[in-house]
Amino acid sequence: MRHAASGIMDFQVKLPEWKMMVIPRGMLARGLLLGLAWHAAMAAADIDRLGHACGSGKKDACTQLVSIARNSGDEPLRRLAAERLIKERARACPSTTAENPIWRQGQRVLVNSEYLFEHELDAARQAEIAKAGDRFVAGALLSLGVETAREQDSAQAVVETTVFGSARAWIFSQIAVDGPRAGPAGGVGIVAYPDVAWKGVVTVRIAGRCVCSETLQEEAPRRGPIYGSLRRKPSDAPFRSDLESSLAPVMIRLGKELFGAAAIARMARNADSVKVRETALAQLRDQAALAGIARNDTNEHLRFAAVRKLTNQAALVEVARNEPSYSVRLSAVQRLADPVVLSDIAGSDQNPEVRREAQLRLEKLGKPR
Repeated sequence: MRHAASGIMDFQVKLPEWKMMVIPRGMLARGLLLGLAWHAAMAAADIDRLGHACGSGKKDACTQLVSIARNSGDEPLRRLAAERLIKERARACPSTTAENPIWRQGQRVLVNSEYLFEHELDAARQAEIAKAGDRFVAGALLSLGVETAREQDSAQAVVETTVFGSARAWIFSQIAVDGPRAGPAGGVGIVAYPDVAWKGVVTVRIAGRCVCSETLQEEAPRRGPIYGSLRRKPSDAPFRSDLESSLAPVMIRLGKELFGAAAIARMARNADSVKVRETALAQLRDQAALAGIARNDTNEHLRFAAVRKLTNQAALVEVARNEPSYSVRLSAVQRLADPVVLSDIAGSDQNPEVRREAQLRLEKLGKPR
């Protein structure tokens, strides 16, 4: 039915009493919004109820939260369910501050995981990210000498990872940019945020009892101008590389809780992931371990970082003489104090920058060549 004066189309809605009434279009829109708000409130209440049940140990409730976080077509609802699940997982297994190692030799661990995503990703992509994440966690454990089990029955311990990824590449703002790269765009650049923000918790249970847990610290926005096109849609975000960046510090902290302070050096030396070795190296103080990394790590960046923390002169001499990368040799020379070695390097190193730096060091020591 149409009102001639207003041109507003009315809609007929069947009420529960099976009577017909006419509702103006504007009123219907408001009703729909109220209905959606009511539906969202009811859904939030259901998730809250499931959260309480999950936290009290009811596995079916936890399973329902996982299902909502994975399958709901509503992104805010997926986020709400995932965040509540993570909260309850952490609450059920509070973090510890154990000073003594709590891992017994020979215990095998089963790696369980729940990977949840705010945005729509196809099943193959989700499986790929989950597989990479499990491999990352297992590799970090292997660097500590922990053997992973394939079946629950053959494991004495369980490492459970519950994480939620939200792509944020589409969040950006414009800033004024100075310098030659500002170009013809009037000095406007883009401030980029992390591609993916990860939230989650990793727990360790031994013989069914929680022994420790660590939460992922959501990465703060990276404030830096980028040049070029932004990623077009959240589903194009890498997920995997950002997941490794978020999980690495968690695995380091778990390693310290399970194995004590010695875990840092073991993970810095043995982890197959560069990200884990880099994160462990940042906390490493042991000079013998640093010397080993400076000599032997396959990654030039990590060898350089280890040299920057070295004070052992014998180790620095070895690196300055034998390191294939001139930048790492240069870093070692900058920390040398032996004038005989410096004089030799100033006259024989293949790279002019290294020779020049050795000469400068000699002059600073008051013993020019």
